[in-house]
Amino acid sequence: TEDIITSLSQISSLFVISRNSTFTYRGRAVKMQQVAEDLGVRYVLEGSVQKSGDRVRITAQLIDALTGSHIWAERYERKVTDIFALQDDITSRIVIAMRIKLTEGEEARVRHKHTQSMDAWDLVSQGAEHFHRLGQTENAKARQLFLQAVEIDQKYALAYALIGWTHWFDAFRGWSDDPQRSIKDASLFAETARSLDAELPDVHALTGSVALMKGDFEAAVRDGRRAVALSPNHATAAALLAMILHNSGELEEAIRTYKKAMRLSPYYPAWFLSDLAFTYLDADMPDKALIAFDKLLKRKPSKSHEAYAHIGRALALSMRGSNRKAREAVVKALEADNRLTAGKFHKLSLSKDKSRVREAVKILRELGLPDKGS
Repeated sequence: TEDIITSLSQISSLFVISRNSTFTYRGRAVKMQQVAEDLGVRYVLEGSVQKSGDRVRITAQLIDALTGSHIWAERYERKVTDIFALQDDITSRIVIAMRIKLTEGEEARVRHKHTQSMDAWDLVSQGAEHFHRLGQTENAKARQLFLQAVEIDQKYALAYALIGWTHWFDAFRGWSDDPQRSIKDASLFAETARSLDAELPDVHALTGSVALMKGDFEAAVRDGRRAVALSPNHATAAALLAMILHNSGELEEAIRTYKKAMRLSPYYPAWFLSDLAFTYLDADMPDKALIAFDKLLKRKPSKSHEAYAHIGRALALSMRGSNRKAREAVVKALEADNRLTAGKFHKLSLSKDKSRVREAVKILRELGLPDKGS
């Protein structure tokens, strides 16, 4: 399913909902009309996979949710080793059924296979399940599986890029004892992946994010834009570009790009909303920032996201002159995460506008956020 979504996402004339949102329906009995309405789409690809021994049975049907009619449907029964050919066939049938004309570059990218090894592909698929859970232990487990994949196929560009991403998250999330080393490792694996496949969107999203961590904003924006150009329906690539644009000071474009990412993934991760709220804050839009932070808190996010939401609310309320409410928000932030300090907030900022960050830290200290942990 994920491979088909990835292939279709690279077609500029299609609008494809991301994995994060479509997978929320996995294993649930739902009406296609409801799915289409929830996600804001007209067409829905539905199917099932059954495996028995070395055989696999796949059903797939493309449905016009407005009329309930089938545009295309097919059943396959093949050997498991034919799975790559099946993915190609399903993708091609959808393109034909939708009467889409691919550009030469899209044709090549849609048909491009990252590996011909079923074992390596299976390891990456398993690793991706852990990776998408965004936890320290899960991140480490994902890396182990991705490393096993490249031992089997040393030309597996996507696997190298994913290893790089695990190192990047170690640095970005504070999971690494040596963040600089983690960023260096992320960069090395990104370059290995790029040498194998320079058209892989994940590589450019990674190199852009690495450049952001290094403070090279020009390179970060360039690579972030390239990732979105190669996969225009990739919600995470769009959100990462928005994060880069925000920290580079391109606030209006960052806001538009976050909204695009949320449209591509209606059930978007909490960090999309959190980062959009802080972008509103930096764009001097405290009212919109407060609405976004309140929406985030209603989702009952992780304690870390909850704490930063309250910190964001404190800054927005202070901007509006509501200092009493702002101090209450700082208290709530510390209740959610008592390790949060003004120093930590400053250290985690990736913003190009250092003077604005210093001003925010000064305000937070005045509102009661401790400078250092106890």
